[in-house]
Amino acid sequence: MGEKIKSAFELAMEKLKKTDPDIIDVELDEDQKKQITEIRKAYAAKIAEREIMTRSKINDLPKQNATEYQIQKNELENELRDTKLALNNAMEKKVNEIRKN
Repeated sequence: MGEKIKSAFELAMEKLKKTDPDIIDVELDEDQKKQITEIRKAYAAKIAEREIMTRSKINDLPKQNATEYQIQKNELENELRDTKLALNNAMEKKVNEIRKN
């Protein structure tokens, strides 16, 4: 009964450690936190830029042929999805490098 109630973050970290034992439980210093924040902001901006560009391209597609429009729209959306995945992976790689140092 004397157990402290855990926050959602603490519970999530425990679950994550169980699923991935390579997770390192380290305290980050202020410089590391700042670097990680800057990386996340930079990648969020890159992703937002790509989303805006893709939406603009979709809006500029000719709409006379509905089938062709849908094919081109799907191609652009798939390209965006792949780009976002690649950018997120690159961001996580950089964040993990900072955490390990």
